[in-house]
Amino acid sequence: MPHRFEGPTAFGHGAADRENESITATIERYQIEAEISETYVVLHEFSCSREWIGLLLAQIFEGKRYKISVRCRQACCEGGCSDFAADGPPPG
Repeated sequence: MPHRFEGPTAFGHGAADRENESITATIERYQIEAEISETYVVLHEFSCSREWIGLLLAQIFEGKRYKISVRCRQACCEGGCSDFAADGPPPG
């Protein structure tokens, strides 16, 4: 039977207070991949103020390809983002 952890007390003495604090997670490295009519982002490296959450993020998201919607791409380009410079501005 799998173990189920509920709440911060599951992590041991002293961890409860720390687990109630806010955390910071960062995508350290990503890659934009453009195809004829679609654009994707591949997430490569993460860091987090909680090591175990950083490891979990890596297990779930690292190396996977996610389609970027036209709306997201347009929002990025409006902000002066150079990530899409290689394949030009978004359509329409």
